[in-house]
Amino acid sequence: MSGKGLTVHAGLLPVLNVMGKLFFRKVIGEAVQKERGANAHYQFVDSVEMIVLGVIAGATSITQVVKVWADEVLRKMAGWDEVPVDTTIGRIMKLVDRGDIGELTGAIHRFRGWVWKRAVRSGQKLRSALSEVWIDVDSTVDGVYGNQEGAEVGYNPHKKGQKSYHPLMAFVGEGNVKTFMKTGGKIGISAEERIKSIRKAFIARHKTNEVF
Repeated sequence: MSGKGLTVHAGLLPVLNVMGKLFFRKVIGEAVQKERGANAHYQFVDSVEMIVLGVIAGATSITQVVKVWADEVLRKMAGWDEVPVDTTIGRIMKLVDRGDIGELTGAIHRFRGWVWKRAVRSGQKLRSALSEVWIDVDSTVDGVYGNQEGAEVGYNPHKKGQKSYHPLMAFVGEGNVKTFMKTGGKIGISAEERIKSIRKAFIARHKTNEVF
């Protein structure tokens, strides 16, 4: 698509509106305080906003995120005269540490909670909203020192040979999270058992057996 005032990213305008109503920039800025100094043209929250919208537009890399923002109309909708190059965004994101990731995860849960409260207050029935439920199960590594109960030597990319736990994080679209702890050297409970446990907890929470 070409021509002045035309864009292939018009679908991002509702996303920008929702982000504004959620005070996205304020929440992210408070969650992760990474000020780059008065002379810096772009701050951490700028990069996060650009990446989030870029990914929603289909970008799978920082380079593609910048290509999305090359759209003049999109920049105007978001209030940007210009955007940084991919290397600048990359440098900014390298400032993020493990603690910041935890803070960002908490911010995501707050966003989800606000959206669901708004949906309920608007009169939408939770059952119809949850006709399809996506469960994302992922694991992380939590290294320990000494002989902690249940910890074993297993996969640990940070400190090879260190005893560790592998917490399994299960995320549901509404924002609920259930954690399963398994040792570092064993597979632990099966994926099927995890999903059954999550399903049971989810049904109990919403008092219906029709959400799955």
